Amino acid sequence: MQLLNSSQITSSNTLWMIYGDPGVGKTSLVKNHPATHKLVITFDQSHEVLRGIEGVDVMVPSIEELKEMHNILPSVIAEAAARGYGLIVLDNVSNVSETILDTLKSQYKDNRLAYVDLQNWFRQLAQYMKTLPVEFLVTAWESAEQEVIGVNTITRYKPTMNAKTRSMFTGLFDFVGRLHINSDNDRIITTAPNEYTFSKNRLSDKSEFLATELWKQKENN
Repeated sequence: MQLLNSSQITSSNTLWMIYGDPGVGKTSLVKNHPATHKLVITFDQSHEVLRGIEGVDVMVPSIEELKEMHNILPSVIAEAAARGYGLIVLDNVSNVSETILDTLKSQYKDNRLAYVDLQNWFRQLAQYMKTLPVEFLVTAWESAEQEVIGVNTITRYKPTMNAKTRSMFTGLFDFVGRLHINSDNDRIITTAPNEYTFSKNRLSDKSEFLATELWKQKENN
């Protein structure tokens, strides 16, 4: 194990996660990313908003491929990185995680083993993504959970994934933000970790900003 001093530490690639309700504009964020060549791997067929956008390629897995995504995804993203894509998007990990879980459950009599495999696979996927010379954007659906605390009811927002899987997967991410529309009809990204929102921002000190400013967060680091 090598001990590094501060002058030897270099920035690696960046892992981004954005979650929100369907239709809020998560996939559209790809359009403004500065990379010349971008690949979107869509897990929920929401790629129509990217039709005709220059520099954006879309990969649409078949139903059978979705069921085997835990076996084929690492090699797919490795090939994409080798081809020189500047951004790889895993569009709607919430959907594919459920598909993978169903496949794993069919392999075990005890469903608990399937959940353990799912958690370990996502942890290893994030570790692998972190080693590649390309940025990643992962999108997810949003879960809103009501909780009563004393006389108050609060809403907690999280990416829709199994709780342990979500924690293991996002542990290596540099940015996790919630995309939503405010009362002024602005698309807002919230990234301040608190009791209401599952999020983090290692790239800047901003806790809320317009969706159009997402990719500027890295510039502010």
